[in-house]
Amino acid sequence: MGTSHVKLQSDKWTVFTAENRITAHFEHTVAVRRGKVEILSSFDEIERTEEDYN
Repeated sequence: MGTSHVKLQSDKWTVFTAENRITAHFEHTVAVRRGKVEILSSFDEIERTEEDYN
């Protein structure tokens, strides 16, 4: 919920944006079928929330 610039705290786990706002890491869930990748996850709700926030 800030810029994409982040900083890592000394615990080497906690990440904050450059503005000291919380951040999260998201990954897609994928399946490979017959040599083709299919994205199974959706970030639509996250993207809508981010748009509403900005």
